[in-house]
Amino acid sequence: MIDEFLAFEKEEQLLDKQINDFYYWGYIRFGLYRSLLEIKDNQELIPSPKIKYKAKHLLSLIFKSISRNPMIMAEKKKILFIASSSRRIKKGKTYECIYTDNIAAEFGNDVCTAEIPYRNQHMEPVASKNILYLDFILFYSKIIRRLQKYVLKKESAYIASTSKQISDELEKKFGAKLEEKYLEDLIKKNYIYYKVRKKMIIKLLKRISPEIIIVVNGYDPNNKIINEVAKELDIKTIELQHGVIGKGHLAYNYSEKKEYPFFPDEIFLFSDYWKTTGRFPISEDKLIVTGFPHMEESVKKYQREVHKKAIINIIVLSQPLYAAKFHSIIYDLILLMDLKDIDYNLIYKLHPAEFDVQNKIWDKLDNHSRVEVVKSNKLHLYHYLSVSDIQIGMSSTALFEGLAFDLQTFIYRMPTTELYMGDLCQKGYAKMFESAPILFDKIREGATEAVTSNNEFFLENAKDNIISEIKKRLN
Repeated sequence: MIDEFLAFEKEEQLLDKQINDFYYWGYIRFGLYRSLLEIKDNQELIPSPKIKYKAKHLLSLIFKSISRNPMIMAEKKKILFIASSSRRIKKGKTYECIYTDNIAAEFGNDVCTAEIPYRNQHMEPVASKNILYLDFILFYSKIIRRLQKYVLKKESAYIASTSKQISDELEKKFGAKLEEKYLEDLIKKNYIYYKVRKKMIIKLLKRISPEIIIVVNGYDPNNKIINEVAKELDIKTIELQHGVIGKGHLAYNYSEKKEYPFFPDEIFLFSDYWKTTGRFPISEDKLIVTGFPHMEESVKKYQREVHKKAIINIIVLSQPLYAAKFHSIIYDLILLMDLKDIDYNLIYKLHPAEFDVQNKIWDKLDNHSRVEVVKSNKLHLYHYLSVSDIQIGMSSTALFEGLAFDLQTFIYRMPTTELYMGDLCQKGYAKMFESAPILFDKIREGATEAVTSNNEFFLENAKDNIISEIKKRLN
């Protein structure tokens, strides 16, 4: 479906359309495409749990937003990192962003690290030096959004008619009917956030005056605004690859080469392999191969255990995507292995988005003697990979990381996973399955085999590579 979607947005010239200088399509296309997939392909997603606040927690959030106002605390720095609040891990007494902190530390006091909250909170205390929380910018814009009907007096009618027209065209093209006013509300929300946050980000970046901005998740709407403002202020922006880039990942797939204001100037990739996995809008010379420092260091730290006993050690890497179908197959696999009296241990590693979600299958497996359901990040993912022989998943970055541990890899075949992981299977690094019996047979056939990736997915000396590339770009 992604090819048809790219053709549709090109035909309608949606990426060039604006509402008062706001290129709205670039900000909504990722979430909209995901919603279309849910409707058209009947994808089943595990919903994110609603965050419930006690009064004291809400008051604390408001207090921190004001007392740690980045507009007041920011100082002039050469490099600004935008860390990933969702990928902080406990290291000693502090939480470390696995993508940015080790790199930022090499530049000492020339660095400032900013962070957007994940599910309205930060993992504290943080390892990052000169930390800025952007809560105030987000919190203030959410207040303005509450006043939407007063703020959007002039734009409201145009957004409503434009949304209706696009929704009708989408339904004709893809046979997927969006909920009434879904697109209208999506554009209005992003429009208000863009207008309010952009003004504040301009002031913030002028105050910091960095030469380079390095972001982790370039398609986060807030980072898109940062990219756009940086271009206006002539500041170079770099995105660090943080996950799988595939032909099904809309954020890295565009129909033509073009400089979009919200897209980063360059992307630092894990290896050459990733240069061809997406249809990037930027030219190939802007795709810089550096590696993934955290993964490289962790593989050295967590040496894979070699098991002498004839026991099959399996890790299942769960994801919210296609949740119900995938979990049902894994449950049937477990029943089948029990029936055939297979000697195995299975680690059912939930995705962080699933930690607080209720699921009947997980509850059933919690008391199974051979199954461990992992519902937290108390132990590192690499610990579980290092004690496994086989990994089963869909399109997670962790599958590529598991290949660094030479794990046999099996992928649940679905339209999206074929787009993301098809090349991996064609190269012989993984095999696809459609059902529990097929997966069972494949496991029996190759349970003792190891797969060596030969560093195809992750370039060595990653930390030094990234530091070297950053230094080249400093004036």
